[in-house]
Amino acid sequence: MEFDRQHYLKLMEQQDWEYLRVMLLQSGPAPNGWKIKDRGLREEYVSKAIEKVYMGDQAWSPEKGTIALKLRQVLWSVISNDLRRAENETRAADIINEDGTRVNPIDIEPDDSLPIDEALESKQIWATVVKMNEEDEIARNVLVAFEMEPESQKELSELTGYSIETVRNALKRIRRRYKKEFGD
Repeated sequence: MEFDRQHYLKLMEQQDWEYLRVMLLQSGPAPNGWKIKDRGLREEYVSKAIEKVYMGDQAWSPEKGTIALKLRQVLWSVISNDLRRAENETRAADIINEDGTRVNPIDIEPDDSLPIDEALESKQIWATVVKMNEEDEIARNVLVAFEMEPESQKELSELTGYSIETVRNALKRIRRRYKKEFGD
C-alpha cells in the first residue's frame, strides 16, 4: 500500500500531541520509566520522537497499535541510536592486525575468565551479531537492551517496551541469524 501523505497528515492533526508529549515525559520509553535523569535531555528525545512520527519518518498506522506505543518505540530507537552514535564518536582508530583484520582497542576489554584470543573473538562475534540485526529495528533494540544485562525475557520486555512475545520472536530471529552465520 502506497504512503498517502495527505491522509497521514490529517490523521496526525487529530492527535492530542500535548497529552502524548506529557505522557512520554512522565513514563519514558519503557514501562519501568526513565533511566535518564536530565529533564532537558528527556524533552529533547521526546521532541525528536514526536517529530519523527508526525513527519512520517517513522510512520504510525492505527492497525499496528496505538500511537502511544509507536511513540514509545520511536523514543527508544532515538535514545539507543543517540547512545550508539556517542559511543562511535569516542572510538579510537582501528588497529589492523597482521592477518588484515581490524580491531578497535576500545572493544578489547580484559576478561580474566577467557584467554585474550577468546575474549577478542567473543567481542568480534557480538559486533557481528549486532551488525547482522541492524535492519531489524525490534531485534536491534532488544540487543541494545541485552547489553544492560537483564536477567529475564520479562526484564528485556520492560526495558524495550515490547511485549514478551515480541521479545521472544526477536530473540528467535537473532538466534536464527547467528546460526546461519556461525553454525551451532
